[in-house]
Amino acid sequence: KKDKLYIITNSNISYYYDSINKKFIFKNGNNIVNSNEFTIEKDKWYILGYTYDNNKVTFYVDGENIGSSNVQGKISSNNSFKLGTDESSKEVSKVTIGTILIYNKILSDNEFNKNYKTSLNIINDGLLSGYNEFIPMTLEEYYLSRKNGFIINDNDISSYYVWIPRFKYRLWNITGEDKTDSYNALTNGIEITFEKDLTSSGVIYCENNNCFSNIDKTINITKLDNDKYYTHPAFNTTNNELSGIWVSKYEVSLDNESNILVIPNKEVWRNNYLSNYYENIKKINDTEDYNVIKNTEWGAITYLTYSKYGICKNKCESLESNNTFISGNNKNDSTTKNIYGIYDMSGSAMEYTMGNITKNNTLNLDNSYFKNVPIGTDDYDSYNIDSFILGDATKEVSTSNINTNYNWIIRGNKNIFSYNTSNDIKSNNITTRIVIK
Repeated sequence: KKDKLYIITNSNISYYYDSINKKFIFKNGNNIVNSNEFTIEKDKWYILGYTYDNNKVTFYVDGENIGSSNVQGKISSNNSFKLGTDESSKEVSKVTIGTILIYNKILSDNEFNKNYKTSLNIINDGLLSGYNEFIPMTLEEYYLSRKNGFIINDNDISSYYVWIPRFKYRLWNITGEDKTDSYNALTNGIEITFEKDLTSSGVIYCENNNCFSNIDKTINITKLDNDKYYTHPAFNTTNNELSGIWVSKYEVSLDNESNILVIPNKEVWRNNYLSNYYENIKKINDTEDYNVIKNTEWGAITYLTYSKYGICKNKCESLESNNTFISGNNKNDSTTKNIYGIYDMSGSAMEYTMGNITKNNTLNLDNSYFKNVPIGTDDYDSYNIDSFILGDATKEVSTSNINTNYNWIIRGNKNIFSYNTSNDIKSNNITTRIVIK
């Protein structure tokens, strides 16, 4: 009975039905455009829709395109949108609204005609709203309100992370020599025991790249200390003991707006400076400690992989290299040859780690863009010439010394134990991985 039947409004736009002229209206600021003529009957359900791409609005009723018009203007608003009323809420329309769905992409004529004609066959791709049953929730709040076992829509996931729990491991090459009188870790698998809470049960203690066989740190380690257990250094920092770390399951990628993703089947973000990776990863979330993976953290993953919990359940298998540069694309691209494994990491490129070849016991920033990017003291491992760190998967697993001609350590590509060094350069073969602590 009123001349306007309001459907949805915010402070910038209004979408309503003009009952006098029998047309749908899209009002954007002071600009008004309309659909073709269409008669609405009382006491009848309709499936209505419109799309807007900042240039053109298209109107739909029951899956049919009933006209398009050119119009420009911003539709986003700091105010919430309203249903069945104008912006001021003074005009309230007598309509019943069953479901509202909002997308972050433009649905096609074919999609409307196929899915929103006489019933709702909801398109999940690009769906922003429609989850929350009209209870105001963020996407995170919505999923946290669901029961255990509820399936998360793949399109709602921007990053996959793997939990690496705190563990100690049985030492076998404590001095990094060619031959050791200990168990054959690289043939039969590294022996690992998980630790509860924040308690270190290993009996080897390390500080500033020096390791000792007593808690007072006065007796230097020797080959006689092989077969003792050492709590992996990835789980302690200068200030904190950690019950575990979250590691990105895949190498980093970017979406169309340059937001960092960690999802499968995406081209890996390469050809960038380590300093740029570091700076952008640190900004992902203000409440969590996001960081480029350290060399010792890489070591923790490889040791877990090379145990009975990884590829050494029956017999240790060799890992092949793969250069597709597509995340999760190939099982040979992964640390367990199973891209769905709980401790598995997938990646085809070499990866920058925060392992720095120091000069005179200070951070080495030669040839580096880090000069303009501050680095946290707990965000990198420090290496002196001819030194290695127990647990970092360098000299414990190889007789090769770390190349000290460059200042940052890179990992991977040939196999999980591969390592080399590089300056802070752009390379089409190098990416990185994220750790949350």
